[in-house]
Amino acid sequence: MKCDLHIHSFASYDSLIDKEDILSACRKRNIGTIAITDHNEIFGAIKLQKELPLKVIIGEEIATQKGEITGLFLKRKINPGLTLGETLRQIKSQNGIVYLPHPFDSSTGRKSLGSRDVLEYIKEIDLIKVFNSRTFFNHYNKKAYEFAKKYGKAIAAGSDAHTPGEIGLAGIEIDNFEGKEDFLNKIRKATIFGKKSPPYVYLVTKWVRLRKKFFD
Repeated sequence: MKCDLHIHSFASYDSLIDKEDILSACRKRNIGTIAITDHNEIFGAIKLQKELPLKVIIGEEIATQKGEITGLFLKRKINPGLTLGETLRQIKSQNGIVYLPHPFDSSTGRKSLGSRDVLEYIKEIDLIKVFNSRTFFNHYNKKAYEFAKKYGKAIAAGSDAHTPGEIGLAGIEIDNFEGKEDFLNKIRKATIFGKKSPPYVYLVTKWVRLRKKFFD
């Protein structure tokens, strides 16, 4: 089963992706499972989990005081702006997975965790993304891979889609799973696939951000 573990929906301030966009892209690229990981929100993921004929993991890409981190298999929204430690505690209190979406990547204005921050909380981290389609410079993906291998962390990939055409560009192939614990067991044997997003998507994202800020 192919799974894209990082998609932004209409609930993110910089994406317009809706249910039909996801259905069309997933059918085209044979994606059976997705994680909706909107910025500081989960209402889009909850809605899409109910409406889509796909397996949808409820996630949230959370802005902490140190940088962004993702929680998967969440039940409640986690507010942005908390300390990194408190954010991790809240993910774990929901029996969620702590997932690094783009560690060490400082390109394109990203607010990513640095090596020192990650090492301080290394025991709390479950999953590290080692291929993000929107990571502009390849050495950041490579650094994430080397870091994950050094510390024995499970690895993953995802498109970080903010536009429909990006959905399914990257992800994992994993045996069918039921729930968080089964997912964590099976992801160790998963394989990664992926390719980079085209450069124009960054301009589209900026346009969407401005549109939502001033016109929605």
